[in-house]
Amino acid sequence: MIPIILLDPDRGSKKTIEKLLGKLLPLAECRCFSSPAKCCEYLKAEDVSLVLMSSEVGSTSLEHQLIISRMRAIRPEIEIILIGKDPLDETAAFRMMDDHISDYIRTPVTHDKLRHTLARIGCPVEHQRH
Repeated sequence: MIPIILLDPDRGSKKTIEKLLGKLLPLAECRCFSSPAKCCEYLKAEDVSLVLMSSEVGSTSLEHQLIISRMRAIRPEIEIILIGKDPLDETAAFRMMDDHISDYIRTPVTHDKLRHTLARIGCPVEHQRH
């Protein structure tokens, strides 16, 4: 089993990404949260290896950094993938990559983008086509 958290306030995005994760990581157990506080509570209680976090959580890069820093303080080894929709998010994400996030996916999240990102961080993805 691969424990994963999806932190995103948008229900539609959560469903789409959860479906893609099910295809790519059939052994994944995905927990969805819209609140960073609830996410961090879960991180304290469970051994989670991966968080996919939407840039819609928090309204500024500073808020994203604070949320990510809180998660890293709880689980320093966790992989954190930030998901964002514009190039500004991407620029800020790459500035954070050195010590905070593992990777960045620009929306829309597709099967191929997610597969490539998961493989790059070392997750054992399924190689069959969608």
